[in-house]
Amino acid sequence: MAALAALAIAVPAAHARGGVEASSVDDNIRVEPGKVTRLTVTCPKGFFALSGAARPTPAGVRLLTSHPRGNQRKWTFRFGSTASEETTARTVVRCGNLDVPRGRFENVRLRFSAASFREALVEDGETTRVKTPCPGNQSVTGFGFDLTPKDRGAS
Repeated sequence: MAALAALAIAVPAAHARGGVEASSVDDNIRVEPGKVTRLTVTCPKGFFALSGAARPTPAGVRLLTSHPRGNQRKWTFRFGSTASEETTARTVVRCGNLDVPRGRFENVRLRFSAASFREALVEDGETTRVKTPCPGNQSVTGFGFDLTPKDRGAS
């Protein structure tokens, strides 16, 4: 995921009047025992989904996916459960927009895009680096991931 540097360039000038608008959207989902459950959170109209996170998850629940979903306003989560009973997973998505005063600036835009990079296999207890080359004039604002449980296959 990446947002164009137009955000970083325009923010200091736009801060005098207007600026970056930010909000967070919280959502919850019931996760059934032994199931994989998907939740897509949508930012308000006019805002981009910049990043998403799961609040601390209950025992037996694992966050498997956290990434933007096609539409620039959406962020998708996927939870797997080995818990013995139904539980609740809680999420938060950070949304942002650039409020540029009319008449003061010409052609200032916030552009947002999501990008996928090569797959990296990371074993339990290990770490690895993955370069995230952004297209020209873009900056990384967050990250996403997608895990496939070994014993369940893709879901």
